[in-house]
Amino acid sequence: MVVVNLKHRIKTKMKKKNVYNEMKKEIKRIKDLQQFEEPYENEAYREPLSIDTEIVKTILLSWGGPSDGFKLYFSDSKNLLRGVYFIADRGTYEETRLSDEEADLVYNFYMGGYFE
Repeated sequence: MVVVNLKHRIKTKMKKKNVYNEMKKEIKRIKDLQQFEEPYENEAYREPLSIDTEIVKTILLSWGGPSDGFKLYFSDSKNLLRGVYFIADRGTYEETRLSDEEADLVYNFYMGGYFE
């Protein structure tokens, strides 16, 4: 059990590091493109596939250390998209995605199924 948990933690840490490195590369590319008068005409420019708006409702269950709660994500037309459960404590933040059924349950339980 401990070995499996350690392997999972190492794998998770590597994924986060890879995502972080990719984000840094993308930020550098954007900074490099800013020097051009028409950056979208440069071959390094990446046309966004979409620019979306999401509304996040945070249901905070505790705070002060550790804090926990749910975040529900809605489209700009107020449709429930997804949800997460989160825990934050002393500079760390972890979240796990809810299934569609769990997100609906949280939405109906805490928000009465209505977007406020």
